Amino acid sequence: MKGSKGNGLFAKIRAFITEYLPGVRNCSSHTVRSYRTALDQFVTYVANVRKTALITVTFGDFSAENVIAFLASLESDRGSSVVTRNHRLACLRAFVAYAAGTDLSLVSVQQAVDSVPMKNLDTGGGVKFMSEKAVSALLATPDVKTAKGRRDRALLAFMYDSGARVQEAVGITLADIELQNNPSATLHGKGRKSRCVPLMRNTVRILVEYTKEFHPKGSSESGLSVFYVLRNGARKRMTEDNVRKLVRHYGDIARRTEPEVMENLHPHVLRHSRAMHLYQNGMPLEMLSQWLGHAQLETTLIYAHADTEMKRKAIAEATPADSPLGKHVMPTLMKIENDDLVRRLYGLL
Repeated sequence: MKGSKGNGLFAKIRAFITEYLPGVRNCSSHTVRSYRTALDQFVTYVANVRKTALITVTFGDFSAENVIAFLASLESDRGSSVVTRNHRLACLRAFVAYAAGTDLSLVSVQQAVDSVPMKNLDTGGGVKFMSEKAVSALLATPDVKTAKGRRDRALLAFMYDSGARVQEAVGITLADIELQNNPSATLHGKGRKSRCVPLMRNTVRILVEYTKEFHPKGSSESGLSVFYVLRNGARKRMTEDNVRKLVRHYGDIARRTEPEVMENLHPHVLRHSRAMHLYQNGMPLEMLSQWLGHAQLETTLIYAHADTEMKRKAIAEATPADSPLGKHVMPTLMKIENDDLVRRLYGLL
């Protein structure tokens, strides 16, 4: 790992994150953060496996074997979805492509990372969501007798009610929420796009109590993050990893009493669940698409597909095997085969 391939890794990472992505690619802060997270997770993983200091990680560590092992650890240790796994790989590919473009000696590194394949998405199963009963069990799990429990309850309630993506939830500030007249939250999503979503009465009550306790100075703190952690006595915005671990933790606890709570629960399930519940309760797809911040209506069709597939399965289970109606229950009716739709659905575009 010595030689030209071992030199300048962190200088290249810094230039990629601070200059190339925002300056040349004109990427949003959310996009830059996702690249930073992927690179940080990878170099940290390599350092931990080698039991060495982070600064010793080099371009030589960007081998196909290391990348494959890292991606496997995301799924097995962190409970990451295939979508997250593929996104991390895409970020690593983009970085080594940038590095090779500035230093031809790194072309072999790029080829090594490019040789790692994306993992196939199971598009036949549709969107993953939980029942309203399972969501209620999850939201009731934090111990509200403790300050941490009250914070976590507020975060979970907000994420479900608003349908916020995890990066939108950690990025929201006090100035983005209105809890008095026309309660709502302004979410800052992909591509610098913002949208305003209404908040329900119970969520507003929880957030009012939360802000009084955690933001006692009120409007003077309007630019601060709504949800934060304390490190060395200082407030720090919660990270996306903080939220993922928190959601999985409470999911594991809630499942002990409510088996419908999904295993390896991740934040996006809350967004999917809220969207599915709204659709099942009559929200038109066009309105749901705007509420979710989807760039195209086709992406929102996944909820119609999932709802129809649920009904088809219920009919199939209720139809005797020898019934002449059986042939009309089509087992692959809602299979999604459009690659671009899949990419948009899972955040790859």
